Amino acid sequence: SVWPSVARELRRAVSLAPLLFASLSAPFFPTVLASDACGSEVGGGQGVVAAEASLRDLEACVSAPLPLEEGKVTSRSLPTGLEGVSGWRTIVSSPFRHHEHSNSLELRALITAVRWALSSPRAHQSRVVAFVDSLVVLFAVRKGRSSAYVLLKRLRRLSALLLSSGVSLHVGWIPTEVNPAD
Repeated sequence: SVWPSVARELRRAVSLAPLLFASLSAPFFPTVLASDACGSEVGGGQGVVAAEASLRDLEACVSAPLPLEEGKVTSRSLPTGLEGVSGWRTIVSSPFRHHEHSNSLELRALITAVRWALSSPRAHQSRVVAFVDSLVVLFAVRKGRSSAYVLLKRLRRLSALLLSSGVSLHVGWIPTEVNPAD
């Protein structure tokens, strides 16, 4: 009969229910992150930097619109909210072992940044703000999916980290020229 399998699937879905919520009043993780990756054959690697930020700066980062108009970038300046942030410190600076597409490497660098944030208990059940200089990664993370399998695989890993920790990730775009992780 079909009913036992339907009941089993329903029990699985119900067991996931506690994970399927987000708190809109969760506190901000007080550190803003930025990540970058370089995918050249020789010397390719990732960089992750972090800086302490005020609540006002974090809220400005989250609420600022993207500097895009008709699909074109309209501003190459520091994003709103990051003007008051200083004291960036290097968290990760490491080479990649394998060559991959640059979008995949950029997403790997962001995952490294999130994993670093999750090493702090203060990050759990909070809102984490991170910046990337790849619009592909930005929109893939915001959408939560990608038609490119290599990105989808990494997005699933990122989603698992966020779901298990209760983190709401706010990803913003930063021009390469002013990215502190570059």
